[in-house]
Amino acid sequence: MIHLSEITAPAAATTPEISPAANLGIDALFTDIQSASKEDYICPRRQLVFTHDADTNRYGINLDRADGLTGYQFRTNSVFNKQLASKSAPGVLALSRHLHHTGQQDLLCKVVNEQLIREENGRAMIRTIQRGDGARRARAIASDMFRPIDDDIIFDTLAPVLDAKRQEYITLGGRRTDLRTYAKFITRDPILSIGKREWHAGVVASNSEVGAGSFSLSAFISDSFCTNGIIFKKMEVANISYVHRGSRFTTDFGNILEDRFKAAELASIRALVADAIDTAFNPRHHGQLADILEQSHQRLITGDVPTVLDRVAKDVKLTEAERTSALLHMESDEAHQFGVQAAITRLAQDAASYDRRIELEQAGGSVLTMTDAQWNRVADLKAA
Repeated sequence: MIHLSEITAPAAATTPEISPAANLGIDALFTDIQSASKEDYICPRRQLVFTHDADTNRYGINLDRADGLTGYQFRTNSVFNKQLASKSAPGVLALSRHLHHTGQQDLLCKVVNEQLIREENGRAMIRTIQRGDGARRARAIASDMFRPIDDDIIFDTLAPVLDAKRQEYITLGGRRTDLRTYAKFITRDPILSIGKREWHAGVVASNSEVGAGSFSLSAFISDSFCTNGIIFKKMEVANISYVHRGSRFTTDFGNILEDRFKAAELASIRALVADAIDTAFNPRHHGQLADILEQSHQRLITGDVPTVLDRVAKDVKLTEAERTSALLHMESDEAHQFGVQAAITRLAQDAASYDRRIELEQAGGSVLTMTDAQWNRVADLKAA
């Protein structure tokens, strides 16, 4: 077990109820990664059968044998369902959303299965996982050439690098979702103080085991030890996508028992990850972050504050409800670019999911990295 308590931010005196958007402790995150049981399967695409249980209102996937009998059955999660629909045929994903929300689940399954049975050739990899609740779920459908870099490879490589930097950095924790795994790290000491706020620089490490992007390290800043943060997606420090050039899995049907990578490939991946992590924690990025923060306080709102905030919020894809909430969080003494992002990133604490939290923190980074021309176009907007 990897323990990183020595580089963890001080815990609160009481343990509040954990919200869907809360950062979990780094030890809890690592335990989840190491204890999860992962199995991958190969199945001809035409032998897949998408199902829906009306009693539980849950979807599932059957991997039928060549003789038509069911070989394996798994419940599915929403990531799998979306991937399956999008890979079935053009337009099926949009149709599936309509059918699901209008209670036509049987028709949805029929549409997907009709497309699958047309696949004369081609095999699919079905990725499954079993976590704390004991249920094994299908979490991704991919090509039989898919070779993901899993979280255990990433974070086993990350741990010793962090251990060597424990005097400089602490962790804010992170979270593992169905889509990606995230971990956040910041400097022990602030890099900048502006008014009532002290800012710590760091990085967000994220990885996907289900094909939703590659391993990446993005610049991150946090307001002291509070839970608000800003992710600068445009300032991606590193991105590793390993291209496997070997043959397909030899398994025709069933559980994949062969290794995804040869020993030399695995050593190469670990070396790439270690180099990327070491680069990401180089303090040369801190000055750039400090400059962005200082500049954001100088970019004033010269028009109507609610109108400017609403326009920027629309540009970064906030929902109508989120735009209304952001206005309530806008500080009266922060009528500038920084204040706009602060109102937006404040929403992250109450997001419906951790994935949405990350999107809102990335939205804050998008606001702060607007060009002068982009900011000037919205800063003097008047009320309608």
